Amino acid sequence: MVWVKVVFVLYWAVFLWLAWRKRKYIHSYEDYVVAGRSQSGNLVWFSLLATAIGATAFVGMTNSAGKIGWPIFWWLGVGAIGLGLQAWLLTLRVRERGVNTLPQLVENLVGKAAARFVALVIALSWIGIVAAQFKAMGDVMGMFWPDVDSRILIVVSAVVMILYTLVGGQMSVMATDRWQFLLILVAIGFPLVLGLGDKRSYEVPFMFLNETFGWKDFLIYLVLTGGAYFVGPDMFSRAFCARDGKTAQRAVAWAAVGLVPLALGIAWVGIMAFRIAPGEGVALLRLVGEKAGMAGQVVVAFGILSALVSSADTTLLSSATIWNQDVFRKKSVMGIQVAIVGIGIFAIVLALLNTPLLQMLLNVYSLYVPAVVPATTVALLFMERRKIRREWLWVAMGIGTLGGILSLTGLFSWLKPDRILAVYGVLGASVFSLVGAMMGEKNARRGT
Repeated sequence: MVWVKVVFVLYWAVFLWLAWRKRKYIHSYEDYVVAGRSQSGNLVWFSLLATAIGATAFVGMTNSAGKIGWPIFWWLGVGAIGLGLQAWLLTLRVRERGVNTLPQLVENLVGKAAARFVALVIALSWIGIVAAQFKAMGDVMGMFWPDVDSRILIVVSAVVMILYTLVGGQMSVMATDRWQFLLILVAIGFPLVLGLGDKRSYEVPFMFLNETFGWKDFLIYLVLTGGAYFVGPDMFSRAFCARDGKTAQRAVAWAAVGLVPLALGIAWVGIMAFRIAPGEGVALLRLVGEKAGMAGQVVVAFGILSALVSSADTTLLSSATIWNQDVFRKKSVMGIQVAIVGIGIFAIVLALLNTPLLQMLLNVYSLYVPAVVPATTVALLFMERRKIRREWLWVAMGIGTLGGILSLTGLFSWLKPDRILAVYGVLGASVFSLVGAMMGEKNARRGT
């Protein structure tokens, strides 16, 4: 239908227009990177939730719900746990450091060499997260352009996304997240309402674990996915934008609370789609198409695309800033814009490889979390009280990196790739980080 195509073109045009309008508010590097550190708690809360619910939630979770059942909830459920712990233990400390990126935070805590290492890990692995959003955009658009090659749709959607992020920076990202989140709520709530009156929606028993998804799977999700919410460049980037530490802490805490019902709703919608409208393509759109036709699909597609845009712009801008500021040691808006284009091109290539979304994200987290999270967490928690032995943190990052690599590659014929190896890497890195903290001398109390 021509009207559907026109509506989607207008949707993307609005994003480009909003980004262009926000250019006039960008007067400095910090305006472009952290929105002037002036954002309210509500805006940070909206942005956190909109960023968290990306490709893996709307496409990966709902498409996997038929196979896994209710335990698919844990993909976002562990995110709520990670955000809750972050609000309790870290957010205030992170915001009060006055930094722009996670590697810059590591530099303040551990040193330049460690910051460069963390920056490279994030900058390389986060390309996979951007690629996941691009791939999902192509999947959604393909439901309405079935006669167009999905690879073309991925490329076109990605190019618009790159331009939008490049032009408006963090100002446009934060400004649009509120409206994107409202569309996300519609995309979850509308299919739920449609499926409530269908008895097939209640055929799958509610269980947090089952034969398909057991304790090992839960542990992997908790440590790797939850770890990326606990200490992650995207989640921290929202705290950096808040007007002060208390504002950031409250926003992260409320985001943790809000993520739970959203995760349950997305899981249930995925189950409904599998029972009511089995088939190929995006599960939510199949369900809405069965119950409300093309018009309903368009409404929900806007919500799904809004989730993808919110995750893509945040991850794209975060990784580009890290490339520019922490890898190449420059503070230049133009440098970030060049990095956005470069990352976008590599992400498009990766998206065209057609890797399953949940697998793509778990691959990223399997490398990032063991290499970065334990040492960074211990440094944040103990640096003010103790002179941490930095050589132990280096050993911890090395062990974590080794565990992450082995989880993806295995070792010859006797050690098969298994994400539990990344979990062991996190455990080993945590032990060495804590030893480094305990072996360090206590800092003198202030005022003594």
